[in-house]
Amino acid sequence: MSYNLEVHSQDSVLLHIDSRDASRYLQSDITSYYQFLLKDKVICPENQSLLVSLHSASIPYSFYNIRTQTNNTIDLRISDYTTGSPVGTHTAVLSLPAANYNAFSIADIISTSIPALFVAHYSFVINISYDNDTNKLTFNLTPTNADAAKVLRLEFLFSTGANTKIACFTELGFKIEDVFMDKDTNLTSTNCLDINGSIHGIFIRTNLTSKSILDSQNGNLSNILGRVPIDIQPGGVIFHRARDSIFHSIVKSKDITNLTIKLTDERNRLLDLNGLHFQVGIKIDFLYDRPKNPEPTREERRVKGVRKEQQEEKQLEQALYNESEAT
Repeated sequence: MSYNLEVHSQDSVLLHIDSRDASRYLQSDITSYYQFLLKDKVICPENQSLLVSLHSASIPYSFYNIRTQTNNTIDLRISDYTTGSPVGTHTAVLSLPAANYNAFSIADIISTSIPALFVAHYSFVINISYDNDTNKLTFNLTPTNADAAKVLRLEFLFSTGANTKIACFTELGFKIEDVFMDKDTNLTSTNCLDINGSIHGIFIRTNLTSKSILDSQNGNLSNILGRVPIDIQPGGVIFHRARDSIFHSIVKSKDITNLTIKLTDERNRLLDLNGLHFQVGIKIDFLYDRPKNPEPTREERRVKGVRKEQQEEKQLEQALYNESEAT
């Protein structure tokens, strides 16, 4: 969609907002969700509309791919299948500390943490290997000490566990299904690892827009102002530049007195920048409203109908004339 910004429309306004200047943070002290009150209102003339776009952004890559209460848990169940039937069943929940993990570091913490959860009941070790060619993990369980002869089965309850909604199955390459391993059965990731925790882009959401961009998660138009792709490693700064802004959204409001800005992942989950701040530039253009064509009167509709009938008659006469000439 393109817009024609009239020469005589009001000059564009560019808002450069820094999260450290927020009027208030809307969730504890998380800097990625705040409200900013404008001392000078942006006023739209009566015969114009506001055209809003994301002009620029600089966001530190300080958020984690494994986040508390988002994707950091695994529900576990272990049983002794030595006699063929499960006995001595115990359950536990592994909660991974929030951090930026890679395939090797997440494998290390899982392999050391799970045996510690069940140390009062069973003795075993878990070995996890990462295949760089397939981007998958392979899990192996080996009973040790007094349990060396037992057939211990460890299940990952990604489907039936109490914490399914915040489980890290995607990050480990699994579907939403229960899986298991024992000393005779290795467990290999079903899918490739998505260790980024489903953060492939940052969505900047505001109170300015609500009917312009479709969010496929719920199928509704949303408050997304723009999406910033992530093309750097953790620890750097993610940039969005003016040349990348190709989408504009018409805002029906006639004045802007405050801004609510929120950073989320593609599943509309808040990103925590862990104390760091970010900047956004929001461009506001002014667009003349197109005058609406008035509804035709009854007489205008009648005249139009008569003219259409006359035109059809002429076309029929011409067709008959052409046919007679041809013969």
